[in-house]
Amino acid sequence: MTFTRQNILDTLGKGRYHSCVLTCYSFDFQFFELRVMRQLRAAGIQNILVLTDGPFLEYLASTASGREFQESIGFSIYPIYRTQGVFHPKVSLFFGAKEGLFAIGSGNLTASGMGNNDEAWGCFHVADSAAPNATLFADAWGYVQALTAPLQGMAAVKLTWIKQFTPWLTQLPKAEPGSWRPLDNGLKVALLTNGREGVLQQALVLIGQPVVKRLVTVSPYYDQAGVALSQLRASFPQARLQCVVEHRFGLLPKKLDPQVARGITFHKWKECGPSIADHVTRLHAKLVHFTTDQGEYLLLGSANVTAAGMGGNGVQPANEEASLLLHHLNGQYLVGLGINPTGENKMTLETLQKLKPPLGIEEEGSSSHFAKLPVGIVLAEIEQHTLTLHLAQEPADKYPVTVRLYSKQGFWQASEEPVHLVNPLRLVFPEVPDTVNMVELWDEAQAVVGRQFVQHPANQQQYCPDPNRQKLQLGFDALTDSGLEGFAEVLLDMVDLERSVALTKVGGNEASLKEDTTARVYEKLTPEEFNRQKQEELLQQQRLLNSPEVHISSFLNALSKRLLIGTAAEGYRESNEQGIDTDTDEGDQNTSIDVEEELRKLQAAQNGQRKKSIERFLDRLSKQQTQRLAAAAASEKPQAIRLTPLTLIDYAYFNIALHVAVKYIGNSYLLEKEGRQVKAYFLPDKGEIDDPKTFKGICSLIGNFLLQCTAGKEQYAEPLSEHESQLAEMRQNCFEMSLFLVLNAPWRANETGMRDILLANILHYLRPAGWLIQDLPKHLTKSFEHLLSQAKFGTAAGSVLLYQILPTLGARVQALQAALNLSAGERTFRSALQTQVGDWVFSSKLGICTVGNKYKGANNLAITLLHPGFLAQKEGARGTYRYELMPGTKLLVL
Repeated sequence: MTFTRQNILDTLGKGRYHSCVLTCYSFDFQFFELRVMRQLRAAGIQNILVLTDGPFLEYLASTASGREFQESIGFSIYPIYRTQGVFHPKVSLFFGAKEGLFAIGSGNLTASGMGNNDEAWGCFHVADSAAPNATLFADAWGYVQALTAPLQGMAAVKLTWIKQFTPWLTQLPKAEPGSWRPLDNGLKVALLTNGREGVLQQALVLIGQPVVKRLVTVSPYYDQAGVALSQLRASFPQARLQCVVEHRFGLLPKKLDPQVARGITFHKWKECGPSIADHVTRLHAKLVHFTTDQGEYLLLGSANVTAAGMGGNGVQPANEEASLLLHHLNGQYLVGLGINPTGENKMTLETLQKLKPPLGIEEEGSSSHFAKLPVGIVLAEIEQHTLTLHLAQEPADKYPVTVRLYSKQGFWQASEEPVHLVNPLRLVFPEVPDTVNMVELWDEAQAVVGRQFVQHPANQQQYCPDPNRQKLQLGFDALTDSGLEGFAEVLLDMVDLERSVALTKVGGNEASLKEDTTARVYEKLTPEEFNRQKQEELLQQQRLLNSPEVHISSFLNALSKRLLIGTAAEGYRESNEQGIDTDTDEGDQNTSIDVEEELRKLQAAQNGQRKKSIERFLDRLSKQQTQRLAAAAASEKPQAIRLTPLTLIDYAYFNIALHVAVKYIGNSYLLEKEGRQVKAYFLPDKGEIDDPKTFKGICSLIGNFLLQCTAGKEQYAEPLSEHESQLAEMRQNCFEMSLFLVLNAPWRANETGMRDILLANILHYLRPAGWLIQDLPKHLTKSFEHLLSQAKFGTAAGSVLLYQILPTLGARVQALQAALNLSAGERTFRSALQTQVGDWVFSSKLGICTVGNKYKGANNLAITLLHPGFLAQKEGARGTYRYELMPGTKLLVL
């Protein structure tokens, strides 16, 4: 059997896998970002998670160059801390929609480990869950899941993506690590990891008691006492034991018991290992080969032949390791690998002891350079302006620390005051740049007690391996290059409101709402049921995050910040002049006119399709909102109204509608009609509030959404911090565009009360957290200028009204919010009899409304409330809500 010398990254092909989990001990940022990431991306792998040793990553942070996470984004690195020893396995799992790849070996994610060293790997391709080696993949996947159980933040989300977009994982056989797995061609394998018993002891149990004729150990590191060698010598005293060492770069068993060493010969790697073009490479592979009367056994993986790596003679191993035991009747493993220890290159223990040890080399797991800091930080993430630190364990002493952030230029900013150490630790910093990539914790004695690299989840969200999302991204790139022409018909038709009914829980009745609430009561669940239910919730939330609607919404937000659209006339001229050669020769004039005419007809057809797409989308959104608000219209009392809480996808729909309104209200095009060209509008800037395809109709849709805001939003399980980040960004965009549209809408004099109610509800329900009402004009001036540059309805009224109206409205909303912060007994209510027409009344189920009318019914007082978005009732007009009040009813009046 002959083995080829090949980098495992070269086995990936292209487009077969979308995600991977890579584990290692040592890690090289520059090599990984410039070499490994490029190969992974070229292979189509988007979702990348790296697990590495915690103290080693702290060491890298202490010597950081500032370029980490700068050359390539989109991967997460997560440290694993152990109470003893180091995290040392080298396992690579690649996941595709229909296939997988499992690799296990000795190489770290460094230039040496992935290129220069002599490493040994075993690779197993899994075609599907029914393939013979699917059992081995199940064992490896089970091992990785156990390692990643405590993961937080974006790293946990990446695991959820793997489960979501690798459906065949649920069909894998039951994981049974440590058991023989029969594969093709007479080969059987077992995945071994250090647990209650070490890798070596587990291998000896699986091998049993055959007649072992020859033993060969290959390892760069041996503990000086030769604990593992002693175990092998004692287990198979009749076998010939050959020990291959790396005397130039490794550690040697110089203090091995001479009685044990009598049955062992030692061999230098440079004299018995393979060479490439006469260049002897450095040994880093770890192998134990058994030649028996029942075939060959080969133990390969990450464990050195040391007490810390694989144990032996009753010594418990300290490291986290992963190895593979292979058995074949005639594997010819050493011949295939080119390893040939013979009598010609052997030496004795005495000769070995005379070799000079390399300088600065210590056994992995014992280096003082990588000592743990008192506070292990497993994850540091910045979203919006919030830094979140997840600690390796709950601190016993919650002493104060100063948090210092660093960018690639060096020290950037420290927390204003010391904060007490808790898990997780959250701290708000203003205006955090993307270049911030390291955090340190300093105690009162000015000593560093914790250190870790900072990761930005927002940079990684775009690398979700959802194939639909990737197709959308290609479309987005094309739209961006074309100046957003064709935006409506391409994007709006992808928004499937009917498909999302299950996600947004539209039309949920009282029973279903009750069921949703009780589903989150975990106290009575077993740990297995709890984990399963939490995973199902996480998957459901990820379906929302990765839906086309949310992706389209995020794309529009990002695009609107950097794309300025000219005036309607310029847009029309640019779109009609594309491809027309105005410098034609006289003889070609007729041809030029024909081409221009054909282009004009094509443009007219495209504009007609665009208008239909816009109208179809707005009609569907209006219909969906109407269905959701039907319960409010049918209810005789506000207290009985039950609305479904809003989800991220609802905010995405609303955000898309507002972008459509800003771009297309007042945007005109020329239409061929009865032999002449007339001006037509995508969305008229005039019209009534009952028509969702007009300016004031859009304001009615805003009113509908604000009514739904009274139900609150869905509560999402942790960890899903990027959901909150995306929601916060969408809410801010919705807030700014809603205010912009309502302030610029062509309200009549008798409709200004409706306008002000809309504005007040926007301030109450959509205003970003931390934005003080008195500071709103300052916050909004720049965004209004930007929106005005994109709008086609040509008015600056909104910017003027921003300063004229908001301060007055803001004071009333502020007073309401202050009242709501009081207990019910401390609030000031007014009797319904004392309310006047025009008063503003607040209801938790209706928001801020205006008293439109009041009159006495047969027994009670009847009152009519006005709020844009109310559905028409039998005895009232659209935009009103009529119900009867019980005698003595108290109302919260603004």
